[in-house]
Parts: sequence; structure tokens; C-alpha cells
Amino acid sequence: MPSKTDLNQANIQSVSWENKRLRIYFYGGKVIEYQDVPEGIYQEIITATSAGSYLRLYIARQFSCKLIKNYDEKTRLEELKYFKTTLVGCWATDRPNLLTEEQKEKYFWEVTE
Repeated sequence: MPSKTDLNQANIQSVSWENKRLRIYFYGGKVIEYQDVPEGIYQEIITATSAGSYLRLYIARQFSCKLIKNYDEKTRLEELKYFKTTLVGCWATDRPNLLTEEQKEKYFWEVTE
């Protein structure tokens, strides 16, 4: 039976591990599977302060991977509820529940269409 852990991270929804295969489930639907990953790596990513940083530093370039499922881009764009254009780019989130009301008011505005 695979191990699966839900994470409260900005980009990674959950991870699972079975038979040396580590699956990363991203918000929006993308799933990537890494091959030949020791169970210890799974244990470390689920306890990491930032699963995204751990993924970039210790998994993404160390293990071969394959794309299991890509984002449904139309659905992904529809999920982006708050965004703000700034001098350094556009900020967006499909997880407005992670923002404080102060952050929403200061940095974002709500998309209504």
C-alpha cells in the first residue's frame, strides 16, 4: 500500500511513495513521478519546512522522473482568484486561503470574470 501525505504547502498538495517511486501532486493537477527514490527521501520531504525547496534541492536533479499528469491549463487559470501586477511582475495564487486579509488588500485584487 502506498504512503501518501497531504502537505500544507504553496505549490505541493501531497506526496506519495511506493516501491521506490515518489509522486509529487501539485495544486492544479500536475503529477510528477521520480524513480528509484529511497524511502528516507520521502520521509524527509514530508517533514521539510518547505517541501518545494526540498524538492528543488534534493530530488529534482538527483532522480529521473516522468510526467504522470499535466495541468489542465484552462482550469488552472480559472482557479487563479487573486493576482496583482507589480513593477517586478504579476503575482497570482490559486490558494487565497493561505493569504491574510491584509495581504489580499495590500497586494492582490479579486478577479471576478
